[in-house]
Amino acid sequence: MVELQRNRPHLLVSGHVDNREFKRPGRGDFKIRDVEDRLAHGMRLANETTRAFESHDEHKASYDTAELESLGVLLAIEGAPGFSLHLEALDQRSRHKSPIPKWILLSVKLNVEDDREVAQVWVSDEYRSAFLEAFDRFANEDDKRNGKPKNRRLVSNIAQVRSALLRDLWQSDDQPPMTGRHWWEIWLRPEEQAIDRARAFAESVGGQTSPRCLRFDDRWMVIHLCGGGL
Repeated sequence: MVELQRNRPHLLVSGHVDNREFKRPGRGDFKIRDVEDRLAHGMRLANETTRAFESHDEHKASYDTAELESLGVLLAIEGAPGFSLHLEALDQRSRHKSPIPKWILLSVKLNVEDDREVAQVWVSDEYRSAFLEAFDRFANEDDKRNGKPKNRRLVSNIAQVRSALLRDLWQSDDQPPMTGRHWWEIWLRPEEQAIDRARAFAESVGGQTSPRCLRFDDRWMVIHLCGGGL
């Protein structure tokens, strides 16, 4: 095992992740945070989300590879300490006959130090305005059934929205390496040209991708060598 770790670190998982559904058991015990100024809270979150969208667009413009044009934005949504995020609302599909993703909940982590949940959410470029609308409705509209702000279950417990970093997607118990060059496993949806685009991205950031890859039922897995800083 020591020899494996030294010579082929990309084959050894040193931490672990939990495989679980992004659902809360029941509705009656879900604790919702009291927000004194709903207008200010909703507008602040909408502004933070807009800045994250703009930052993504600026970063995307720095790449010349046309194939890397993103069809969505990755956000990190931080919950208030001691309050759970409304996970079901962070994973939505359209109501088309053949539904397409509006936003996808990728993962959720709990920061034990401050009892704060952090969710990683991919938002489709096509549905950016619909995502922002949730904050606007919280700030300005009431639910006719109970007279409380719309989307209260989702928006009240969110403390911050920001651009997601790669370290936000790190799922192992230990911390990701921040210096040197390391092998990373990159998991891709089995879409056409997924491998070619991954290799093009690796070249654009000065990294490299192994010539071989693994195909699972619903994912490609490629090995990417890049700098450790996230």
